[in-house]
Amino acid sequence: NSEGIYSVFANSNGCVSPPANVVLDYVDSPVANDDQFTIPAQNINTIIYVGANDQLGTGSATYTLLTQPLFGFISGEDVPGAFILENDTTYGGALTFMYELCSDICPTTCSEAEVYIEQVIPCIVPNLITPNEDGYNDALVVGCLQLEGRYPNSELHIYNEWGDRVFEAKPYENIWKGTNSRDENLPDGVYFFIFKEVPEAEWQKGYLHIMRGR
Repeated sequence: NSEGIYSVFANSNGCVSPPANVVLDYVDSPVANDDQFTIPAQNINTIIYVGANDQLGTGSATYTLLTQPLFGFISGEDVPGAFILENDTTYGGALTFMYELCSDICPTTCSEAEVYIEQVIPCIVPNLITPNEDGYNDALVVGCLQLEGRYPNSELHIYNEWGDRVFEAKPYENIWKGTNSRDENLPDGVYFFIFKEVPEAEWQKGYLHIMRGR
């Protein structure tokens, strides 16, 4: 049947009611589409706007969160189609959560979608370590290498001020505490490093300081 005005009546054992006019309108159902986002892992709160590629259908529609990610916490936002990710900054992998979009005209007409969030940890070599065994900044920790198994071919070389290589590791596993290849403490001072997380990457080069007195 098509949209329009129809006359309806009831017939019960030959007793026919007066006809009544009924307006028949078709409405489009809402459609929620899957989303993918990439965000810095160090962000504490991030607005995740999922509504950009959704179709609300006829009239308005309501967003409802269905599942929480394994790490972090998702809450609602005042803007329809937006959620807030309260991030667990100790975790740097992928997150997923589900939501549904339901028609306000026909609340039982709903569509579900999955949101995939890739958290990126920069591969930046710090410029200072204080290896005094106080549990803080004792080792040279490259953020992206905290993602276990992600960079099996990472490579780090450390040189002293005379250009002598005093340490190397392939892969590098965030364990260097200012020692040489014989695990002997190197003097405090400035050292030169080269690092890359994957073979095809360009060498990251720079200077770092060893300061045990801090």
